[in-house]
Amino acid sequence: MSLQKKVHFIGIGGIGMSGLARLMLQDGWVVSGSDKNSGALVEALQQKGAIIYSNHLAENVPSDALVIYTTAIKDDNPEWQKTLLLQLPKMHRSELLKMLAEKKKMLAVTGTHGKTTTSTMLTALLKEGGFDPSYAVGGIYLKEMLNADTGQGDYFIMEADESDGSFLNYHPQGAIVTNIDDDHLDHFGSFENLEKAFSQFMDQVTDPSCLFWCYDSVPLRHLYKKGVSYGFEKGAECLATHFRSQGFTSLLDISFEGKEYKDVELRMIGRPLCLNAVAVFGLGLRLGVPEDSIRKTLSTFAGVKRRREHKPTKSLDYMVLDDYGHHPTEIRVTLKALKEAIGQRRLVVLFQPHRYSRTQLCYESFKTAFQDAGLLVLTDIYAAGEKPLEGISSQNLALDISAKHFSKPDLVVSLLPLLQKGDVIVTMGAGDITEISDTLAGLL
Repeated sequence: MSLQKKVHFIGIGGIGMSGLARLMLQDGWVVSGSDKNSGALVEALQQKGAIIYSNHLAENVPSDALVIYTTAIKDDNPEWQKTLLLQLPKMHRSELLKMLAEKKKMLAVTGTHGKTTTSTMLTALLKEGGFDPSYAVGGIYLKEMLNADTGQGDYFIMEADESDGSFLNYHPQGAIVTNIDDDHLDHFGSFENLEKAFSQFMDQVTDPSCLFWCYDSVPLRHLYKKGVSYGFEKGAECLATHFRSQGFTSLLDISFEGKEYKDVELRMIGRPLCLNAVAVFGLGLRLGVPEDSIRKTLSTFAGVKRRREHKPTKSLDYMVLDDYGHHPTEIRVTLKALKEAIGQRRLVVLFQPHRYSRTQLCYESFKTAFQDAGLLVLTDIYAAGEKPLEGISSQNLALDISAKHFSKPDLVVSLLPLLQKGDVIVTMGAGDITEISDTLAGLL
């Protein structure tokens, strides 16, 4: 197929699509796109020259453009219908990412949980180490406030999305596989099929010495794959031990290839979350990043927007955090780590369930995911385009887990009388609950 120099993104404002649009702008393409939701990412693209429409209309699509789409695009989308009618060249988002990444040495990060933090941390590591990588990740790297950028170095770091199976499009040189959990079964049909997909992805990594997979993830361990295992459990080849933490800083020792690396300092909390850093540490060594540079990066890593992101408040009496966690496993791990970090302070959790289908699938798991919350408040389910399912609502879930329920418009005014000095408040969910954290931070 002969690619045009014009490219149009259906749904350009999403975290993955906006990053690709930025990379295409940097590569000299004329970029256009549509999205019903505006925001900082859309505004940044417009400032770089992208033409962006606020509605999905057939006339938005240039008749000589390459069209980029995602799995979420509905068949009745007028821009998609025009693409099919005119038989315009088209690519799934993952195919475009593959095209861009294959120009360099591809390093992919996948797994049910932890992809964005891990891929961003790996990006920071190679940037600090002088490798100047290109990257496309699923979050905003706080130090640079970007989700994608073109570097002059040899590597391209990318987040490989397993949710729709599109990660099987990639044959990376190296990879980190963080875990396998029972998510996205609406696509895969069964946990066995999910495992098979991960197994295929790992087989597609071209340099097994740069494939790091988590030994602590039992499903991954049972795959008995090539590559390098990492984890806290004995048997891991890149083994983390002597974990300890103080506040929002952690320390651990790492044993790898006959050498002991003592007192590795991490700017993150919780053993499960620090596993990501162990993988990055090992892969960094394999790629030739100096040890002192790795240590410096991990001890100063600025983090990712919406991953335990701290929102400064007016008063020191309160702390406000915002987190993207929406699966019960993510929630449980994050809240446990936060509770350990804050000690006797009360943990107030404001949770927005994401999608009716996920709420239905994970309903029983949600009942034990919030045990570390001192006060738990649920707001309405963020539909993400889904139609409601009978009997599935945040009100019913709130009743079943003894939580309070407030609608999103009433959430702040209803919450304020319940707060106590010293509270640590965390908003959680993959929808628009982040708006509440900004409002609270401005008031407290």
